[in-house]
Amino acid sequence: MLDLDIISPELIVGSRPQDENDVVQLKRLGVTGVLNLQSDSDLNHLGVNWSAIWKLHVRYGLEIQRFPID
Repeated sequence: MLDLDIISPELIVGSRPQDENDVVQLKRLGVTGVLNLQSDSDLNHLGVNWSAIWKLHVRYGLEIQRFPID
């Protein structure tokens, strides 16, 4: 389940999408792109399968970029 805050109509910030339901929720909210800033160690610690999450975003037509911050 996503924890989101709507900053403006063009900017929503929140937790990372964890599964298909989260990606669908983003799509329903009108999100068109996602920027992920988590480091490799964050993803590993949380057990995130980045490839699977990326594929879900692509499947639902959301642009996704990752720029890890260590």
